[in-house]
Parts: sequence; structure tokens; C-alpha cells
Amino acid sequence: MAVQPKTKTEELVAELNAMRKAKAFNDFSLKKLEREAQKLINVDAAGAYLILGILSCIKREFDVMRSHHENAIKLVNDAECNRNYAASLLIAGFPSEAYDYYTAAAKLDVSNLGHAIQFSIASGRFSDAKSFMQQFHAVHPGTEHPFQELVMSLVEKMEENCVPADLVIQAVEIASSILREHGQFVFEPKIRVTKHPIRFEFPVCLTPDEVAELNFEFAERFVSHTDNTYSDTILFGFYVEKSNV
Repeated sequence: MAVQPKTKTEELVAELNAMRKAKAFNDFSLKKLEREAQKLINVDAAGAYLILGILSCIKREFDVMRSHHENAIKLVNDAECNRNYAASLLIAGFPSEAYDYYTAAAKLDVSNLGHAIQFSIASGRFSDAKSFMQQFHAVHPGTEHPFQELVMSLVEKMEENCVPADLVIQAVEIASSILREHGQFVFEPKIRVTKHPIRFEFPVCLTPDEVAELNFEFAERFVSHTDNTYSDTILFGFYVEKSNV
């Protein structure tokens, strides 16, 4: 079967998502993409709003981001619009809101189950990741998902140490809000399951001293807002990662 060529909207969305993944943005390329999106308004309004939503996220204009993404979904409530809104919300530092849209995308199109698994892990929803994993296996019997072992290890550790699921979700919310308040984007955390503890760390483009300050701020806020009894099971924090963002 011949592969259908990408539409202009698909090309621009792919370009923007590649930029987000590479964490490489500059004013010239963003302005160029914004002009291209404006040209699409009368041709593919939903696609244009989707692109403008991603652009607004990159520019940290979060209210505008919400407006554009929600306009896109009002016009075309499909998996792509929901998935990209979820990605923008996650990067902007709103993981609980993002979860709703990743779930919607998976319900609309099972090919998005992989995204739902990955996001559930990143947002601390390990049981949800296991549930999505079961759905994935129902759709793809005999196929092992690359995060299968990680998900099972995380669920097992949580159960062994009686860690409330809400505690991890709340910790991710706190970490995300701190990054947002300090003008940082929230990218996928590095998660390592060691014998003890689980290490759950977010990459940031800051100096080591600035990262130390963030870790101190997180510890203070975490203790003041949660029951810290289980902090020795999962270690949360930030680490330095070079980036062009």
C-alpha cells in the first residue's frame, strides 16, 4: 500500500514536536512556524489551532495555549488533538490535567496506548500504567512493551512498601509546579528502580547550585504538604541536563 504524503498540518506538528523532543527552540523558527500556522486558519482551522497551541506552550503563554488547544478540540475532537494538548499541559507543568487528555486520546484511538503508558509512568500513576499496559497487550497479544518491566517493578515496589499512590502523584505535582514557577519546562523524568530507593528525577537546564536550591525547595514543600513517612522508598529531585531550551 502506498504511503500517503503528509499534509501541511502534519508536517508542521511533526516539526514542532521534534523541536520539543530535542529541546531546541529559537525565535526565528518559532516565528516562521507561527506564520505558517496562520496561513492554515482558512484551510484547516483545527490543525492551525493545534499548531498555535504547541507554539504557545513553547513560548510559555499558557492561557493562550489552553485557548488554542481547546479550540482545536472543539472543531475536531480526535486522538491527535487530545494527545498534543496533553503533551503541552505536561511540559507546561500541569500533569493532572494532562492525564485526562492522554486518557481521552487512548480511548479515541488505541494506537495512543503507548503514550498513555509513558505519561502514566512520568506522572507517578503506576497502577494506571499497568492498566494501560493490559489494554496494550489485549490489542497486541504476544508483544512485549518496552516499559513493561519498569511498570511491573514500580507497582511491585509500591505494594511492597505500602506507598499510597496519591503520594507519588502529589510529589510529581509539586515538582512540576516548582519547575513552572521557576520558568522551567517539565520533561520526562529519569526513573531508576534500584534495590532502595526508587529514584525519580526531572532534568533541568540550570547550574548545580540552582538545582540544589530547587531540591531544597521541593523537600520543604513536600514535607509541608504530605505525609513524609514513605520518602525513603522513592527519592524525588532534579538533575542538571544541558539543553538549548
